[in-house]
Amino acid sequence: MLLKKILEREKAAHKSNKYNIEHRIKDLEQVSITAKKIIKDVDFDSPTLSKDLLNQIHHNLKTPLTPIKGYTDMLLLEKFGNLNETQKQKILQISVNIKQLEKNIEKFL
Repeated sequence: MLLKKILEREKAAHKSNKYNIEHRIKDLEQVSITAKKIIKDVDFDSPTLSKDLLNQIHHNLKTPLTPIKGYTDMLLLEKFGNLNETQKQKILQISVNIKQLEKNIEKFL
C-alpha cells in the first residue's frame, strides 16, 4: 500500500514537472518572439543608441568595482586584521588589476 502511494506521488510529481517544463518552454518562446520584434525595430546605427549602450555597459562594469576596490583598500590597510606577506602581495595584485580595469573602462567610454 505504501509503495503504491509513493508511486502515485512520483507520477504526479513527474506530470507536474513535465507541465512546468512545457510551460517554461512556451514562455521562453514568447520572450524570443518579443525580443525579435524589439530587435527588428531598433535602429542600431543611431548615435543615441550607441551612447546609451556604452553608458549602460560603463555603469554595469563600474558598479561592482566600487565595493571590490573599497574592500581591497581596507584589506591592504589591515582594517580586518593582520595579513601575512603572501596575503598582502596577492591583495596588492588585485588592487593593481582593479586600477588597470578602471583605466580600460574609462578609455572605453
